[in-house]
Amino acid sequence: MKNTWIIGIFCLLTACNLNGQWGKKIKGNGSRQTETREVGTYDAITVSHIFTVYLVSGAEGTIRIEAEENLMEYIHTDVSGGELKIRVERGVQLQPSREFRKEGIRIWVPVESVNEVSASGASDLIGESALTAERFEINISGAADAELDIAADFLRVQLSGASELRLQGSAETLEIEGAGASDLDAYGLTARHVDARLSGSSDADVTAKESLKARVSGAGGLSYKGDPPRLESKASGAGHIRKG
Repeated sequence: MKNTWIIGIFCLLTACNLNGQWGKKIKGNGSRQTETREVGTYDAITVSHIFTVYLVSGAEGTIRIEAEENLMEYIHTDVSGGELKIRVERGVQLQPSREFRKEGIRIWVPVESVNEVSASGASDLIGESALTAERFEINISGAADAELDIAADFLRVQLSGASELRLQGSAETLEIEGAGASDLDAYGLTARHVDARLSGSSDADVTAKESLKARVSGAGGLSYKGDPPRLESKASGAGHIRKG
């Protein structure tokens, strides 16, 4: 994955920016609890801040949150237009107490027919069950990290900042846009057709069966597995495209 120093610098800059914007820091009181919330159904999920969100198989509408008691009220979970948004109250920065810093704030979200997920900030998004859709979109930005198992006809991935994404599963078509210092490990996802555009120092590892179209600029690189009979590649700057 991407060198840790790049992510460290990004997180430091992000933290400085957040501290400048957010005047209210709420520290955990050490009393950890679990709360269940009714949120309605959704087909898209957006996560921000420092949450660790687990996508689990189950009926949509009820999510479970594990956090310190005095932080709960600042964790907002709303559904609007079919999108579940998990965020922190505006103007607030949550800081788990030292004894719970490793666990952080954890949220379990059941999924049935989700077709889009987004993660930003320093959030973690973990798929504990396979996600299936005809068309699926993934957007990861900031210093967010995600690990997902996807089965889709069309899979679109957008990465930016110092984000990281690990994918497994299958797709008929995989479309990738990577920017900044983002990193994609999709060797575990077999795609019939791959179309990738990378810029900055973004990296991507993919598996293509029939066709690969890759354009890389900046200092990034794309590595691929498979022997696609149709291969179109263009690299500029210090960018590279090579067989993995």
